[in-house]
Formats: sequence, structure tokens, C-alpha cells
Amino acid sequence: KAAGGAAAGEEAGEAEQGGEAGDAAAGACEEASRLYVAACATLQRVLRCCSAADGEVAAMADGGLGGPEGTPADTMAFSQADGSEQQGGLSYVAADDGSAVSAKCLVRLVLNWKHLRYDLRHDGAAEAHEEALSAARRALPVGTAARWDVDKSATPAGQKYWELPAHKWEIDQAAKGRVGEVGSRLLFEGRGGEDQLVEHLMGEAAEEQGGWTYKHDEGSDLRQLFGLLLHEQIFDEAVPDAFFAPSQGAPLDLHTPDFYARRKEGIDARLAQIAAAAPTALAELVRRAFDAHYGKSSAFVRWGEVRIAHCVQLQIVAVCFGGRALAGILLHLAATGVFAGMPDNTMVRAVRPDGVRVSGMEVQRDGSASTNLKWELVECADGPTAARVPLRQTGLLECAEGAAALADGTPLELRSERNRFGVGGYSMAVHLAATGARCGYVGNDDFHAVRAGEARAALADGKWAVDALAAKKWTIAIEDDWTLRGALVEVKSKNDSLWTEQKLWIRSLTDRLFLRYPNPYLFNEDGSPTVDISTAKVAPKRRGKRKAVDPAAASSSSRPRGGKARAAKPAG
Repeated sequence: KAAGGAAAGEEAGEAEQGGEAGDAAAGACEEASRLYVAACATLQRVLRCCSAADGEVAAMADGGLGGPEGTPADTMAFSQADGSEQQGGLSYVAADDGSAVSAKCLVRLVLNWKHLRYDLRHDGAAEAHEEALSAARRALPVGTAARWDVDKSATPAGQKYWELPAHKWEIDQAAKGRVGEVGSRLLFEGRGGEDQLVEHLMGEAAEEQGGWTYKHDEGSDLRQLFGLLLHEQIFDEAVPDAFFAPSQGAPLDLHTPDFYARRKEGIDARLAQIAAAAPTALAELVRRAFDAHYGKSSAFVRWGEVRIAHCVQLQIVAVCFGGRALAGILLHLAATGVFAGMPDNTMVRAVRPDGVRVSGMEVQRDGSASTNLKWELVECADGPTAARVPLRQTGLLECAEGAAALADGTPLELRSERNRFGVGGYSMAVHLAATGARCGYVGNDDFHAVRAGEARAALADGKWAVDALAAKKWTIAIEDDWTLRGALVEVKSKNDSLWTEQKLWIRSLTDRLFLRYPNPYLFNEDGSPTVDISTAKVAPKRRGKRKAVDPAAASSSSRPRGGKARAAKPAG
């Protein structure tokens, strides 16, 4: 187009030169069309590989990825969401079940034919594009990232497939640098003068003005609650062909529509219980699930070294979001299998009836009066009083003398001692009560099962064990009349945009008509969403002091600390 326009505007003496430029542009267009058509043919072969029987795949492999006329050196590349590329030959297709590869091929095929149809004006591209669209829509489930990309590509020119809601938070601040080279993440000045990523900058603003407590976890806590509260349903051994190893962290059908369909009755019953739970009951559901499954192999839960703090954090997130919203999120994970793209920041806020704001995800056991209390803990009444755990490391040189004096019923003493190989820098050492000699250790996996104090040696099946006081069980102090809120915020800097899975999450939790499966928990009867999900933008807009204001708490906010005002205000 540029070459043609230039030629039309030239003087008569330059017409010949303009014509040569037009010929060159036409030649380049022809070459581009040839390459795109060849790419579409390769994608079609890969799709046949994905659906072919083993014998057919082997026959294709003999001729290389390109078919009989191809060479064994042929490769394919798929663009990833982060901009990187995943490459591999036919063995990559054969090693996969075909679903992930075929989805990427279908999307790329639609985009290639669209380019050939509208940009390169290739003969026959219109019919091929429509066929590719139909095939992709038949094969790709609604609600997946691949289907989103296909449907978006079919949107007529000049129209938008979906309009992102206005940013709920806007922070007027310029970046001060980058993490590394050009293209790496931006750095901003935090409230203490330190370098901060954009997610922490937004979280600090929410803490200062709205009384929120934030965590930049990319949805990790909610995924952990999914793995904990639905553990029995996820790891149901009655579901055929889902598990093939004792330490398998997730069922093989997790990201398929079959996952929810095969466990529907159990998942629905559990989610109904979660949705109906008051804050106190919900906190107890989380604690019981945490204690029952602590340490088990799970792709969803990252077991923390500080067991109490880990459990408390998940309890706080659960009660602040509330049973109904939490059940909606868990059902969405189960029904769609979309675990990627969850918002950057998970934020919680709790206010007691007397107006005192309880904040923080840290463990604190004192009840000192303050306008911002950490969550208090109370001891559980149903905890065990005694526990038996194996005695480990009796063969160490430092434990040899004490271990030699062991007898069934020998009085012992458990001591929490500094140890770089222990849990959080501590280990539970076992000493003879009479002499103080060390005779072994409690294993790290049993560290949270017992507590320091009196104990006795026990010989069971020829192996030494320790009968000790069971560790106290703690839970968060919470009442059903507290005002609780949870929120999810996706944070972007000036030139950053949302990728497909992030758009899927925001639209699914804000657009009732977009959901293609029944989810009774994500929306109220009036159509309003039960989950507070929004976006934030950090970009410079004006000179002067920078401010940030929570739109929901702007009227009651106080001036931030440190003399630097930084406010997020609602768009418009």
C-alpha cells in the first residue's frame, strides 16, 4: 500500500521508478502468501499427527514432520503466552496426548488464514478461513484461552470482541528504572524509598488508603484452598485412569472437561457446604482440611515451613472472600481447568463491630489494643493431647551415647534448638531427661506434631519412637458479625496489557452471560458479581505529588505515612 500510494503521487518522470517499487511489493506479497500457505499445510499435518493412531504417527515420523517430502530435521514452533517459543519435532506431538498441541495449531491456523484472507488477499483464503474457524470452534471448548483467541480473531474489523471494564485503581507514578535490560520489568519508588515492582506499589497504596492487606501471589492462596477444601474429590481413587503413581500431585484429567464431570456429585456437595458456611464455620473447614492433608503430595499446595502461619493465612483469605464467593471461584477452577492468569494481588480487609480494623496475615497472639490489630489466635479445644512420632538420627556421633542408654519407657525431654537443617532454622532434639545427653531428633516432617517438654521412649516393632505432648492446635479469632471483604486486582504498568487467560478470569467473574456452565455462586440474583475483581493501572498522568486512593474508602482515608501522597483514584 505504501509503495502504491507513493507511485501514484510521484511526478510523471518518476513513474517508472514507482512502478518498480510496486512490482517489488507485489513480489514480496506473493512470497509471503507462499510461506503462509506452506505453514498452514504443516499445521494440518501436525493436527493429523495429534489425532492419528500410533502406526500412522510412526509412518509420519519416518518421513519427517513435513510428510513424505519432509526431512527428519524439520521442526515446529508454538508461541507461548509470555512471548517465548516452544520448539520440537514430531516426537513432541507423539509424547503429548495431542490436546495442547492441537489447540495451538488450530489457533495458529485460523490466524494464518485470516492474514491470507484480509491482508494478503490470497485466492481461496476466505473459504479456507471459514473452514478453519468452524473446525476450531468444534474442537475447542468455550471458556478456554484457545477458544477466546479463535473467537476474537473472527470479530469483524472495527469492532471489539470484549471491552475491558474501566480500571478501578489508577496510580499516578512514573517508573524509575528496570529490573534488568530493556524489556524487563519496571521498578517504582516505594513508600520507604526502596525499589518496588508494580504489584507492590499498588498493594502499598491499598494498605495506606483502604485498610487492605495485600499479597502478591498470582492467585496462589485461592489455588491452595482449591487443593485443600476439595482434596477428597480431586484425589478420588474411584475415578478410573486418573492416577498411576502413589506420589502423583494431580489427576491426569485435571485440565479437561472430564475432571468436573467425573466428580460432579462430590464437588457440588462440598461446594454447597462451603457456600453455606458462616465465617467461623469456614475457618474451621480450612483448619480441618489443612490438618488432615498436611504434607501430602499436592500440585496445588506449597506446604510452608511455619505450619501455623500457613494455615492462618489460608483461613484469613477464605473468611474474607466468604463462603459463596470462594465456592464460585473453586467451581470455576474445577469446571474450566483455567489455573493460569489469576490476578496479581489477593487483598483482604476485616473490621470488627466496634470499628477496629484487623489486618495482616502474620501470626500474633497478644491482644493489645490498637486500631490495626494482627489476627489473634485461639487454641482449639479438639486438639489431641499426646502424639507418637519416630525417633530419628540415633546413629549420629553426637547421639550415640544417649541412644545406647535408651530403654522402653525411658524419660526424655524434647527441646527446640537452632539447626540449619531443621524447619525454619529449628529442630526438635530429643535428650535423656536424667543426663541431658542427646539421643536423636524428631524428623522435620513430624516437627509440628509435637511440642517441647516431657516425653518417653517407646520401642515398637523393633524401632524407637517418642511419646510426647501433642502440639497445640490454633485457629484464627473470628466472629460471624465482622465486616469481611476480599478482592482480586490485576495490576498493569503504562504499556502493559492483559493476556488471554487474565481476560478470561475478569470476564468470567464479571459477565454472567459469558459463563457457559452453571455456577450458582459467582453472581447474585440481581446479576451483580459476588467476587470483587478489578484492574489497576500505574502510569504518570500529571506533574506534582502522586497520590493513590481506594475508591471505596476515599471519604474515610487518612494521609499516608512518609510525607509522600500516592493515591489511586477511580477512572473518570
